[in-house]
Amino acid sequence: MPYKNRVPRHLISTFTGDVAVTATLSVNDADKQKIAKSLQSKLDLDIDILNFPSELVFQRQQRFKDGDFVNSFFTLRTEFKVKGKKQRKWRSPIGNEMLNIRNVIHLLTPDIAYFPTFVFDFPETTFLTERGSVVDRFYRRVFQDILDFDGRGHTIEKDIVRRVRGKDMVVPWLSFLNTWGQHDERAKIQHVMDRASFAVTRLVFGRWNKIFAEDTRGK
Repeated sequence: MPYKNRVPRHLISTFTGDVAVTATLSVNDADKQKIAKSLQSKLDLDIDILNFPSELVFQRQQRFKDGDFVNSFFTLRTEFKVKGKKQRKWRSPIGNEMLNIRNVIHLLTPDIAYFPTFVFDFPETTFLTERGSVVDRFYRRVFQDILDFDGRGHTIEKDIVRRVRGKDMVVPWLSFLNTWGQHDERAKIQHVMDRASFAVTRLVFGRWNKIFAEDTRGK
């Protein structure tokens, strides 16, 4: 999302302050050991693993003044105690150490997929051509991803749109449905749709079954 769209709409020309998104990452003992090993090898820093917190907090901020974007910040908010090779006592990071620690730990974190909120508000219809809004474009990408996952080489344009727009289908609108219902291309497109449905079933329900360790079909 562009920074300008993150300003509260009713304060678009006057907003002064920060817009922030905070992510909390849970870590187990194995994660802590991996982080400590990475910090030691890349930064030559030891970290106090005995007092290592079980949660790490990252925060991204965009700063605005009078509605104008000023700067962006990415911060690791969790506090650590570290020490160098020749140091005996634990201490707080100094200089650029916290920035370097943030970078090393961030490289170890999993990626988080972002899904726009409208994904869960399914439209009744979407355009498979280049018509429509950003919602249509999003669902076209999703549908093509499903076809790609099926691995048969199907595409929206080649296997659906091209057939619907064939010369035999250039008829008056009132005659279209009757003509379409008797046309051979209808069965071919239905086959593509069935393949897409099968792919979704395998991908979605298969993953759910793995996550919940049970058969989720019918639920």
